Amino acid sequence: MEIKPEIRTALFSMYSGDLGFFVRSVGECRQYPPNHQRVKIAPFAQIFWCISGSGEFQLGGGCFRLKPGWVWYYPPGSLHSYVPDQEGFHYRWLTLDGPQAGNLFSALGISPGAMRAGSCPHEPFQNIEANIRKPARQMLILQEAFKILTDIRTPRRIRANSRRPDLAEELKRVVDEEFDDPQLNVDVLAARIDRHRVTAGRVFRSRYGINLSDYLINVRCQEALSLLSDTDIPPAQLPELCGFSSKTYFYRVIRKITGETPGELRQTRRKGNMPSPERK
Repeated sequence: MEIKPEIRTALFSMYSGDLGFFVRSVGECRQYPPNHQRVKIAPFAQIFWCISGSGEFQLGGGCFRLKPGWVWYYPPGSLHSYVPDQEGFHYRWLTLDGPQAGNLFSALGISPGAMRAGSCPHEPFQNIEANIRKPARQMLILQEAFKILTDIRTPRRIRANSRRPDLAEELKRVVDEEFDDPQLNVDVLAARIDRHRVTAGRVFRSRYGINLSDYLINVRCQEALSLLSDTDIPPAQLPELCGFSSKTYFYRVIRKITGETPGELRQTRRKGNMPSPERK
């Protein structure tokens, strides 16, 4: 089997001031097995934003497969342990150091582990790369870092495109990016495009051949099935991650479409009989 080389860009700051937190390093990596990150305990805060492929991360005895649109956060003092999957793992990373770095992430509500954040915002990463070796520009660098951190915390927005999308496409993008918000429903979606719910449903079905409400449920279910297949996250935690309004509703929907409870599906996966679902 051909072993693909690791492709890595890593840039480090020369800052030596007394700020409570500062950008320590930034980079981009394409990693393939058997290459992997050296397991280490790191004194700084670090995020990994998956662009393509996937990587398996570990934290507190559990593991999670980080996929495109997801971000992983290791707080200061964490044991860093992650490996690329067979198809490779392409990601951008950012580290913040200083005595208040961990408190910054906590204050922004960024918790250790995985968060769904949408597509990677390449421009602020690139701006940091262009300036990180210039200590006098640390405040400018921090400004770009804040853009990245706030993108993690506020992924629920329609990112600007060079062209204005049609209504059906815009509705689909909102569902695909924000399905994990339990408040998202047809009324909210219709308001996003400034149309009545009947109009929103009609234009969506005309384009994609499925009811808007059914598509939203389907996306949530596919995410739940993927997490059941690819992670060890307890089933009781999945409703919140996948946008279901209650555990009871989540269990009822999963059992209706699969004939099994989430716990039974997890056992099926461990026996090797449950394929990883792919969202259409």
